[in-house]
Amino acid sequence: MRKKSRKNVLLLGGPYMESLYRGIIEHAIRRNWDIELEERYNPPHNWQGDGIIAMLLNTPVMTSFLDDVLARGIPVVDIIGVLDRANLGCVCTDSATLGRLAADHFHSHNFRHAVFFAFEWTSLHQRRYEAFAEAFGEPRPVKWCWPDEADRPEDRTALERWLLEKILSVPKPVAVLAFNAYNAEFLSRVCHNNHIAVPQEVAILAGYESTIHTLHPGRPISRCVMRFRCSVVMPSASAT
Repeated sequence: MRKKSRKNVLLLGGPYMESLYRGIIEHAIRRNWDIELEERYNPPHNWQGDGIIAMLLNTPVMTSFLDDVLARGIPVVDIIGVLDRANLGCVCTDSATLGRLAADHFHSHNFRHAVFFAFEWTSLHQRRYEAFAEAFGEPRPVKWCWPDEADRPEDRTALERWLLEKILSVPKPVAVLAFNAYNAEFLSRVCHNNHIAVPQEVAILAGYESTIHTLHPGRPISRCVMRFRCSVVMPSASAT
């Protein structure tokens, strides 16, 4: 009998969500898959294979890539939940649990004021904020969102100035849930450069884990360990 060939699965990722990637690779090993690793900002044109696991972006390049692979019947599973497309499987973070964990952590340290901070805003950011706000209670956490600013900064110096103004505008001590480790590290750097004590004045919790971004000895950042749920069941033609 001819031996069945191994499945070829494309993994489009980024530099954070390390525990999720470990889980994917462990699953691939058990399933005897071949995994191709590619950066999510540059998906391979005309890719050939059996299935795709991806941190999908809402960009023209990603939209074109998805249209192509889905038209050819290649199943795709999203692992971030930014895009709302009926023909995508999705395994994404449990926002309700993450919001509750963050709120419980801040409450256990007696914080009365909280902020949710993100560089961008999508349906995923909205779900995360609503879950955190509901779990934290009153006073409702403030939302710092760069795209909300009509005159939002166009360069890094202006962005730092905008964020500093936000930090100075809230009562201290304040607890900040940053959407991901990039946002958390940027916030901690602005605090450090302006002699604002972390975590005594501004406590920072990263909503997505990244070991690199949370190991700086001079700027302590806590991080949430994520839990995942399957929000859409893939059709039977999936790569599994």
